Amino acid sequence: MNGHRYRNYLFVLEVLESNVFSDVERELLADAAEGLLLTRLPSGDEIDEIGIQVSAVLDELVASDRLRYATAVELRARIADCGPAGAALAPA
Repeated sequence: MNGHRYRNYLFVLEVLESNVFSDVERELLADAAEGLLLTRLPSGDEIDEIGIQVSAVLDELVASDRLRYATAVELRARIADCGPAGAALAPA
């Protein structure tokens, strides 16, 4: 973990305080950010699983018009930035 990753993690947690998110969505996205923050390697099954979960939650938020697409893209990028350099969240 480094300062850049940790700052992204704190940013994600701050965004998740919004009432746009249900408790379940908030928990899933916060757990994803934390999981990436604690991950050392930039690839693997754990990162793939996190990517699938993040995509599912954000896609539902966009589909239900509770979150704009551009906001979902930025939030996904910030969650990905909680992980190690080179880690990419594969879409679902």
